[in-house]
Amino acid sequence: MAIPSRFTSEMHRNYQDRGYWGKTTFADIWDQNARLYPDREAVVVSKTRLTWSQAKEWIDRLAIGFL
Repeated sequence: MAIPSRFTSEMHRNYQDRGYWGKTTFADIWDQNARLYPDREAVVVSKTRLTWSQAKEWIDRLAIGFL
């Protein structure tokens, strides 16, 4: 079942052709940051601090759990 969107296929193509939208996903950005900045802080919530590599590990575990 497809999720309704206010963007038509034509709008998607138009935005991609103009360079407004790329094919990079949110997960791609997290993976890239984990590779480039493994020891830098990515998430800070209250007293919990996670580096990019730690955050990626948690995200990967969560994704496997969903599968």
